[in-house]
Order: sequence, then structure tokens, then C-alpha cells
Amino acid sequence: MKILSIETTGPYASVAYLEPETETADERVAPGEFSHLESTLPLAKELLEANGAKLSDVTHVAVSRGPGSFTGIRIGMTIARTLGQTLNVPLLPVPTLESFLYHAPDEHTLICPLFDAKRSQVYGAAYRMENGQRVTEVPECAFDINDYMNLVQIPLHNYRIETGKQMTPLFFGDGIEPYKRAIGERLLSWCDADLIPDGFQAFAPAEFRFQRALAVAYLGWMMANEGKAVPWNEAEPVYLRKAEAERKLDAEREEKLQAALDVFTK
Repeated sequence: MKILSIETTGPYASVAYLEPETETADERVAPGEFSHLESTLPLAKELLEANGAKLSDVTHVAVSRGPGSFTGIRIGMTIARTLGQTLNVPLLPVPTLESFLYHAPDEHTLICPLFDAKRSQVYGAAYRMENGQRVTEVPECAFDINDYMNLVQIPLHNYRIETGKQMTPLFFGDGIEPYKRAIGERLLSWCDADLIPDGFQAFAPAEFRFQRALAVAYLGWMMANEGKAVPWNEAEPVYLRKAEAERKLDAEREEKLQAALDVFTK
């Protein structure tokens, strides 16, 4: 299996190449924010060449299917669908929030990704690993921040009652900055500091805070093994809620993207 993965739902475009049989895992991240249209295809070309692979070698295309930036989701899905059709390979539409599970340090951590959806809302979810299996504690949805935090509290409370230990929450995404104070205040009232590991921080470091294509590739690999690959024309984006300013497609971006794809796939 040779997976090319695409992540354009967050501020930094990234691509990754995963070949599990040879333990090859490589990634390229765009240096600037929101350069998805300009960066994604050149990064993919550079990445494949660096790993001695050709576009025709790719067996699956994994794509971060949302939620996130409406325009970014559209760009990534358009690229993935075009590659799937051109190469005649299946797509792996990866739930963006769930991909953060591959940043989990251990099975005692509750992964809490949240993206700023504006209007006092977040796109959020919560996940953990148990015996190597993915467990959804809070399904992805658009939430009021207070409702989201109330739902996050439930698995933390249940885990403490069942085990006598504190499952430590770890937050990711661009929703941290606008809601950092509110999240911190709620955590102080829930978590027993004596049960939290020394040095634990509730907010992921900046270098791991945002969406990454390599995490998308790993979840895509799991999905492929679970039989969740789909034909290119069945891969659909997930917006949860479209931002007002992004409801209309930018025709100029679409035209540029299609022109770039035509060059890349010839």
C-alpha cells in the first residue's frame, strides 16, 4: 500500500507519503499560512521524488475531509478526487478531527480537537485510544463552546469513577486561542491536580497543534484496512456548518486549481 495524503483544512497545507510495508513515512508542510492552492501540488511532487516514488505508484489517496476551512476543504477534496479519477485509485476521506488521535501520547489521554467556527461556536469532538482501538467520546459536531466543554467533562468524570485515575485532556486546533481562558477555567474545576502527571499541559505545543497530513495518512491506512476506501466520486466533504463568507465558491481559485491539476497529472 502506498498512500499519498493531503491536508488543507487548517492554516498550513501539508502532504504525506506512507508506505507501511517498508515503514516509509514522510511529510512536507507549507511554510506559510493559507497557501493551500499554491503549495499543495508542488509539495506532493517534491515529496514523491524525495522518496523515489512516482505518482503512478500511489495506490490510495487519503484526504482530510473536514470540518475546517471551507475553502481549504474544497481545495483538498478537489485535488484528491482528481487524482483518484486520473490514477484510478480509491480515496480515503479521513475525518479531520479524528486524525488528531495520532498525536495521543498514551491511552490515558483524551484528545480534544476544536476549531474556531466563529459566532461563539467550535467544530469539536473528543477521542481516546483503548487497547489499540479508536473510541469516540464526543462525536464531531458544531457546538457552542460551553456545550462542547460539558460533553468533554463526561468521559473525564466516567474514567475517574471507573479507574480512580485522571484521564488527562489534551486540546488541539485553532479554537484554543479564542477559548483558552474559558477552557482553562473549566479544567481547573474538573481535574484533580494530584492525579495529573507532572508537567502535563492541557494545550498541545504549537508545532503539534494543527492538522497534519501524516496523521491523516495513518488514519487513512487504518480506514483502508477496515474496508473504508471509496471510489473517487463517492468521497464527500464534511463542513458541519458553512461559514457565511465562504458560501460562494471563488471561481478564480477553482480555475487556477484545475490548471495546476492538469499540469500535475499529465
